Order: sequence, then structure tokens, then C-alpha cells
Amino acid sequence: MYFKIFCEGITDQIFIADCITVFYNMNYTVEVIKKDNLRIIFTDGIEIIDVGGCDKLSDILYISLLEDNVDNGGENIIIFDADHSSTGNGNKGYNSCLQKLDNIKKIHNVEFYHYIWPNNYEDGIIENLLRKLIPNEKENIYNCIESHHTCLSSLEIDNIRIAELKEKVGYYLFTVNQDSKPGKRNYKDSNYWNLNYDDIPDLKLFKTFLDKIFEK
Repeated sequence: MYFKIFCEGITDQIFIADCITVFYNMNYTVEVIKKDNLRIIFTDGIEIIDVGGCDKLSDILYISLLEDNVDNGGENIIIFDADHSSTGNGNKGYNSCLQKLDNIKKIHNVEFYHYIWPNNYEDGIIENLLRKLIPNEKENIYNCIESHHTCLSSLEIDNIRIAELKEKVGYYLFTVNQDSKPGKRNYKDSNYWNLNYDDIPDLKLFKTFLDKIFEK
């Protein structure tokens, strides 16, 4: 069986690949196609493709890839952020993202499984899950980052930039002297990330989702 996983960006590509490596003891290679564009392939027949966003999934290129993979006996998996209904950004929340994916299935008559970050039922982004994977012994470091930005938020100064969650996760890696660039991260390193799915319910949900597809 061949699996194509379509996701939102490099952060997702590397994280998904490292999860599969840890969960199933599989190995992958990374090919840099061009700057900020990676191709990740597992020897076990899994490819992880950066689509760039849910709205781009309807492009003829990706629809053709979905169709061809099914025609060749493969399975398609779509993984995107839910984003937030309260702010109306991106996919505008879990329910809206789910509706978008259902519409793509119906309009283009394509088949795929889907998982929506952070846990396949709530609004949020992949970084909501990554935040939960910071080991207990590193919690104080992240709490310091939060305190720093809380302090900045309290200042009555114009044009201060306050970090969002995505940036705070990057600051965490920078602070512990790790490469924070999405394509250079190593989620397999247990010194900085906890991929023990029995410890983290939201990660267990992702593992269970993959199990049902890979074990067919």
C-alpha cells in the first residue's frame, strides 16, 4: 500500500515524519526541492507533501495526485490546521475546515482520510499540540517565555510585537540552543520533545488515527 499525506507546511511535514518514525520505526529521507519546499519519502511507501494550505488542495496538481494515488491502489491522508473560528483566520475553525474538506471531496470526487490539528475536534493549530509535547523538565523554560511576553503586553508602548504561539514554540527551541527553523527541527529528540503518546491524549488521538489507516 502506498500512502500520500498532504499537509500545510514544512513544520507539519517534519513533525508528521518524526511521529511516524517514532511510532512505527520507519525511516525517511528529505529532498530539498527548492527553498522552503521539501519532499519527504519513507522506504515503506509513505510520501509527505506540502500543499501550503487547505484552499490550495483544490488545485488541479493536487487533485490529480489524489486521483492517481487512489487509481494506483494507494490511500490519501489530508492533515491541516483547524485555525480559529473566533478570529476568522485561515480555515476559520474545526467545523469550517471540515466543511471545506467535505466540499473538496464532493466537488472533485476524490477520496481521502483527514485529520485536523490540534486534535481532530477543536479549533487550533499544530503548535497547540507541540506546546503539549514540551517535556516536564523544560516547562520552566517555556513559562519564562510566556512571562516575558506577558510583561511586554502590559507595557503601554506603541508598535511592540508580541509573539504568537507559533513564534513562542520557536523561541523555546532557540532558548534551549536548538535550531528553530521548521525544516531543521528534530521532534525525535526526547530531550526537547515528548512523543510518548501514552502521556499526551491529543498525541494518542493522532497515533490512533494513523493506526487505523496503516494497519488496513
